[in-house]
Amino acid sequence: MIKGIVPRYVRQNEKKQNEQMLTFAELWKDWLTFRAETKPISDRTLSDYKGAYYRHFEKVLGRVRVCDQSRAMIYEHLRCVRQNSFQSNPLKTTLGQN
Repeated sequence: MIKGIVPRYVRQNEKKQNEQMLTFAELWKDWLTFRAETKPISDRTLSDYKGAYYRHFEKVLGRVRVCDQSRAMIYEHLRCVRQNSFQSNPLKTTLGQN
């Protein structure tokens, strides 16, 4: 028998590793817990953090595995969030603020 790499086993191993990788939502929850335990935060701050996550990140990035995200993907999403926020606030448009 020839020794070498068996592609089927390589794919199975990669799949197992990918299944163990955190999603953005799981990472966010872990970070929020870490943040609350290391430096006490008020209920209002915690609520603001959760609100920002649910409004801006959960729908688009929540299910994406951390290993599959790139800086470009996150920056593109933030650009869209900024653009939508700017368009939805007519006062900012009137005053010319960003």
